[in-house]
Amino acid sequence: SLGFTNSNVNRNVYYLYKGSIFAILTSHADDTLIVCNELSLLHHLSSIEVYS
Repeated sequence: SLGFTNSNVNRNVYYLYKGSIFAILTSHADDTLIVCNELSLLHHLSSIEVYS
């Protein structure tokens, strides 16, 4: 687990807060959007391969 929490409002939205760093991930079908305020975390998250 990467530590993301599923949103109570929309099950396709996940969020992560670690101190002053945050990331929000949304997914729909085969599309994913990642918003993050820390470039190194964004690079790490975007490099992870997910197999379904």
